[in-house]
Amino acid sequence: MERKLGDTFRINLYGGINNALDNEYSQMHGLNSGFGGFFDPAMDRNYYAGIKLNYLFL
Repeated sequence: MERKLGDTFRINLYGGINNALDNEYSQMHGLNSGFGGFFDPAMDRNYYAGIKLNYLFL
């Protein structure tokens, strides 16, 4: 969501979810891991949010 604050500022609010279904999956393959291989689990469900504030010169 982006909104202008007066003539000199612009604010942007954002957020999201990584791995929203909370699946288990391998983050990367172990190509040089030998014969047995290994499982490198990715992160569980997590959330992020942020605020971006811009100053407009013109």
